[in-house]
Order: sequence, then C-alpha cells, then structure tokens
Amino acid sequence: AGTTHGLLLALQADNGTVAWLASGSNASNSSINAVATDGARVYALGVHKGVSYAFGSSADAAILTLATSGTSLSADVLAASTTGTLTWTQAVANPGSDNIAALGLACSSNALFIAGSTHNASTFPGSLVVSPTGNPHDYGYLAKLTKSAGLTRWVRAFNSPAGHDHDQVGRDLAVDGNGDIVLVGTYDENIQFPDGTQLSGKADLQVFI
Repeated sequence: AGTTHGLLLALQADNGTVAWLASGSNASNSSINAVATDGARVYALGVHKGVSYAFGSSADAAILTLATSGTSLSADVLAASTTGTLTWTQAVANPGSDNIAALGLACSSNALFIAGSTHNASTFPGSLVVSPTGNPHDYGYLAKLTKSAGLTRWVRAFNSPAGHDHDQVGRDLAVDGNGDIVLVGTYDENIQFPDGTQLSGKADLQVFI
C-alpha cells in the first residue's frame, strides 16, 4: 500500500501466458525502466530507494540481495537467465541526492551498457567512484559493464559546465554489430562531453544524439 515495486515479467511468445516473474522490493519505492536480452540472458535496469533491496523469481527459490551506500535513490542492474533464474544484481550507489535516472540499456556480444544521470562521487559496480573534472553536482553517464557479473569496465560522464544541473541525462542507447554506441539524451541550456565538446541552447530541455 503506497509503495511501488519493480518487476520483470516474461511471457510465452506463442500465446502470451506468463513464463516467469521476477520482482524486487524493500520498504520504499522502486521501478524497472528498461529491459534487453542477448538470447542467453535478460537484463533489466531501474532504480530503488534505500540501503537494501531484494530480488526474487518465480523460477528460482534463491533471493538476490543488493546493498548500497546511503539511503538515496540508486540505479539497479539485474541479470537473469531466459528461463528466469537470477544470476546477479549490481547498483550505482548515489551518495547525496535523489536526482538519479537509470533509463538506457543495451547489450552487445560481449558487454552491457547503461545510461542515465546521477550525483557526483557515485559508486559504480566494482567500487569505481566517479567524480568528473570540475566537481559537478550532477552528471549524465554512459557506462560499460561486463555481462558475466555486471562489473564496470568504464564510465563516460557529461555535465553542465555550470556544475549543478540534473537535466543532463542519457535516456536511451543502441549498440551496432561492431560494438559502437549511439546515445540520446537531454540537457538544459548547455552540456559538456568527455572530449571537451560543448553544446549550448536555451534555458529549457533540449535533446542530443
């Protein structure tokens, strides 16, 4: 009552009946915002609030728990087999703000990619703390994770040169057969990318690709 929980539902392709259900919950709100599959695993991306979070599946008695630092919103990444067995969970732990987004998810033959926005000094899976140059308050991110365990290979951050603007968000992405990435998102007024490229505009939400 009054609390939302994230869920991942798999349906039979021929008639739409439920194949399995995975869900996550704690005492606070959570959601799953994106899903992708490579034919061997199913990956899901979302957010939860609070220090701990637990995932369960109708196809597997085991419960996967996820612990994060701080009580702010964290981004969650979940992997399951195509038959519903949960294999791992990881989080982007946000230390100081509820301004976090986990929206973009795609997989290539050998990696998983996530995109969104988070707070400065957030910890990505594998204990990688990301604090972009200039110490911005918030930043958008694109991160590459391993498919086997969800550990971070690298993170690219983009933010407003003004430093305090959580509207710089990676919202969706795709990966082609060569592993090259197309990222789309939004920004407010101006944005700076890792190579120094800057875009400027009006004091309202705009899009980039």
